Amino acid sequence: MTLNIFNPKFCLSDHLHGSWSAGVVNSFKDNIPVEVAQGVPRLKFGLSSKSDNDWFCGALPFNSSWTPVDLTQYKFLNFSFYGDDNICCRIGFKDADDNDSLELDLHQEEKCVEAQECPISLPINSFRNNVFKPEEGRLLKIVGYNDATFYISEITLSSESLV
Repeated sequence: MTLNIFNPKFCLSDHLHGSWSAGVVNSFKDNIPVEVAQGVPRLKFGLSSKSDNDWFCGALPFNSSWTPVDLTQYKFLNFSFYGDDNICCRIGFKDADDNDSLELDLHQEEKCVEAQECPISLPINSFRNNVFKPEEGRLLKIVGYNDATFYISEITLSSESLV
């Protein structure tokens, strides 16, 4: 079983409609920018010079209505990550009550290497804490910091690992 969060074969828009962002460079109406590189649509994250913060954030709903999805049906969050250097990205979830899951730092993932396209598979269970309700997952949260710039593509929830 697979749920595509952002995994289009082609994309005609330069922003992901239905997403939300804060402090992301080139965002439009608070939507995350999309850039096609090597034929693959990718979400582009970087800090806007107009931001008052030293971090940026993007949110991707699991469905267009932003309604909850039972994440316990899935075992892995899979995606492709690329960052030239300075891999400063945290990934987490929010539930229907706006509770945060644990956040995982990608620079701690051994499969995440600078200046390489990296397939990443994170076990859903590794996001568990005492307040987040995975049976009521609402969105994927991506936070960048330390002046990082990176691309994320092919985002899915799945019962199988990419790696």
